[in-house]
Amino acid sequence: MFLKNNNGIILDQVKEPAFSRDLLPFLSSSPQGANSWAPVEDIESLSLKQVMDLAQRAGIIDENNSKPLAERLKKWAKTPPTAVVGDAIDDEPYVSSQVNPLLKLSQEAAGGLRILQKALGAPKAYFAVYKEMYDLNTKVPSKVEGFPVVKIGGRYPMEQRAISRLGRDTLLLGCGALIHLYRAAVKGQPQTTCFVTVAGNCIGNPANLEVTIGTTVAQVLERCGLIQDPTYIVSGGAMKGKPVLEPENTIIQVGTRAVLAFRENRKERQYTCIGCGRCLEVCPSGLNPALLYQALRDRRGVTAQKLGLSRCIGCSTCSYICPSKLDLSHTIFEANIKKKRGEENE
Repeated sequence: MFLKNNNGIILDQVKEPAFSRDLLPFLSSSPQGANSWAPVEDIESLSLKQVMDLAQRAGIIDENNSKPLAERLKKWAKTPPTAVVGDAIDDEPYVSSQVNPLLKLSQEAAGGLRILQKALGAPKAYFAVYKEMYDLNTKVPSKVEGFPVVKIGGRYPMEQRAISRLGRDTLLLGCGALIHLYRAAVKGQPQTTCFVTVAGNCIGNPANLEVTIGTTVAQVLERCGLIQDPTYIVSGGAMKGKPVLEPENTIIQVGTRAVLAFRENRKERQYTCIGCGRCLEVCPSGLNPALLYQALRDRRGVTAQKLGLSRCIGCSTCSYICPSKLDLSHTIFEANIKKKRGEENE
């Protein structure tokens, strides 16, 4: 998805104290599919095909889009990228589940990046982090294990903008995927874990965890401690995450970048649009979320299509900025997904 305007907002990056704390393991004693193999003797001599075979064997998934790493590398077999970029652009509030592992497991993250740069023959390789992070206890260095760290600034949603800003000839991969690629090569280890930020005003010990895939949300919350009962729990991030209604039955997956638990005063909620136009001003896709929301509430699907329903990227900027706290983004994005599914089934 390529964003053609600079609309959006600079979000308050509430990342402490989880960001500066150690990355903590929260691992199952016997994760499924944990068969290992002999380590690679010379990881920098791996060909692209060997890397793809290794990534497939290890079951490595890119946390940015939940796609297998091997599939993401296929398109570069004939035309190598000009640069390979390790994505640590945690642009959502609270979430630091890419930049924290980058700093705490820097050797492994850099090792995975080096493997890919050599295999692809890419002239450049570096890590990208979000520039709009202030007053943090931990400073992001200018280099990690010899690789430059580029700070990318701008309005949220920044990760989608990074794709168009870096160019189509740049391969952007999550730091988690790079770490697991390094482990697959050096340790003969499949991916059985992912990195998750656990935070929110109900969490006693906010932290970044390395969690066994398949662990439940309830177990993760218990690990970090609830100091009060949350009125809502979100899986995936404060902006684009999905509500968790049954934490005991909701499992952690590779794309679960965060689990956030909040307590909110429901009396502060309002449910009527006041016509302020803020959602229109900040929408990075140039939509009018208020009109779209009303059209969908009134079941006027044709009108919603004319208003640009299909262009919604689900960034939740409109919901964040709405003073009436209307659930604009979820309503619009879910309608968009349902329409696309319907078209695919026709």
